Amino acid sequence: MRQIGSITEIPLAARFGAYLATQGISCSIDETQSGNVIWVREEDQVARAKEELARFRAEPDHERYQLVEQRAKIVSSEQQKKADAIRSQTIDLKSRWVRPTLDQCPASLGMMALMVFVAIMMESDPNRRVMFVDRLLFSMSAIWSGEVWRLVTPIFVHGDHLHLLFNLMVMYTFGLKVESRLGTPRFCGLVLIVTLASNFAQYYFASSNFVGMSGVNYGLFGYAWIRSRMDPNSGIDVPHETVVMMLGWAIICVLIVPGVANWAHGGGLAAGAALAAAISMFFRNRR
Repeated sequence: MRQIGSITEIPLAARFGAYLATQGISCSIDETQSGNVIWVREEDQVARAKEELARFRAEPDHERYQLVEQRAKIVSSEQQKKADAIRSQTIDLKSRWVRPTLDQCPASLGMMALMVFVAIMMESDPNRRVMFVDRLLFSMSAIWSGEVWRLVTPIFVHGDHLHLLFNLMVMYTFGLKVESRLGTPRFCGLVLIVTLASNFAQYYFASSNFVGMSGVNYGLFGYAWIRSRMDPNSGIDVPHETVVMMLGWAIICVLIVPGVANWAHGGGLAAGAALAAAISMFFRNRR
């Protein structure tokens, strides 16, 4: 920023500042005891601004300086619109790469804790498994009898330690990322929707004999994947390698691995992706 001179009278200084704005020269005016000092922000505009100042001092009432305040307001409004348009297309990489903190994700951590708790209950006592764990499994007849928690609770039961460990890792990856962006209430709503979609898909197309958090995890993956592609400003990012790994594993499970709730994977993935697409289009239309 360079000082190019001063103008004694405040109205004339304001008029000259407005005129420079209409000429695309960015300036500021400081009121001091010796006069109103004019500063030009861009170095390459200093020479032209000095020429304009000399011409203004010679003819401050010339017609070129009439109504410049109104024209300056129009120019300022147009510049603000351009700045807003650029800002709306800018991706905040700082917020995208900030790791979510644990206190932002109570629901994700609580679900992980329940998964571990149920696994401990299954290992501790066979009688306890019959009394407690078996009442968590999906059963349409039991649901119609009033045990509605069975619509959700199969996600906390796992078949073995490897199954549990894999789902804990995926929940940690996608659960914390999505919950930290959506907030806990919306995240819980998302989890409920993908849970119901994945469980009913598995029940309708296969059987009621299924357990595990995989359907929910694929729902969270689907939400994060589609949201990151359709709405880069969402702050959610899913690397291409992660997409390939998740989709590749789903295909391997269908073709090779026996006893996997593939319909739960597909139902959760479809529900999460559909929600992400709907939300992204909603925000795009609002913008």
